[in-house]
Amino acid sequence: MHRHLETKSVEEITALINQEDEKVALAIQSALPQVNKLITQIVEKLKGGGRMFYLGAGSGGRLSVLDALELPTTYGIQKGIVNVILAGGIPVWQKPRKRKKTK
Repeated sequence: MHRHLETKSVEEITALINQEDEKVALAIQSALPQVNKLITQIVEKLKGGGRMFYLGAGSGGRLSVLDALELPTTYGIQKGIVNVILAGGIPVWQKPRKRKKTK
C-alpha cells in the first residue's frame, strides 16, 4: 500500500496519510482508560517531588530535549522536573551524525 509513493497522486498520498492517522486515533481511543490512569499516577508522583526522565537517541532524543526545554515556559513546570538523558550525551545534540542515503 505504501510502496511506490512516487507513482501516486497527491490526492492518493494524502488519503493514505489520513487513513493511517485515523488508525492511530482509534487505537488511542480504546486505550484512553489506561492512558488516563497513567497520567494521573505521573501527576501524583511529580506533585510529590518526583522527576521525569526522557531517555532518547537520534532524532527522538533531540525532540525530547526540545520538549523538556519548552515545558517550563509553556506549562509553568519548574525547571529540573523534566530531564533528558541522550545516548552519546550533549555532543550528539551539538553535532548530528551524517548518514548515507540508501538507494
